[in-house]
Amino acid sequence: MLDFTPDEKEKEEKAKEVDQLIEEKLGKCEKLSGSNGYLVGNSLLWCDLVFYNIAYYIEAYKPGTLQNYPKLAKVYATVKANPRIAKWIAEGQAGHYQYGV
Repeated sequence: MLDFTPDEKEKEEKAKEVDQLIEEKLGKCEKLSGSNGYLVGNSLLWCDLVFYNIAYYIEAYKPGTLQNYPKLAKVYATVKANPRIAKWIAEGQAGHYQYGV
């Protein structure tokens, strides 16, 4: 979205809006998230995978963002460390989505 805005001032304004939106939404998710590495419960659920995907792009956009949200960072790490997910990433199945995160 930001790459398609030719006006630098407009790009800065949009970036601020995006940053505020990310901060607001991650803050709410952090409050609701479990502290054991999963958003809900004690096992990997669809919501954890969806969050991982969103967080992946947030980290690609602004590296280090999740450091401000320890419970969400733990969810991200838990999903990434899941053997089946890790295998999928290692085999390059996610290759066309990767930004080096």
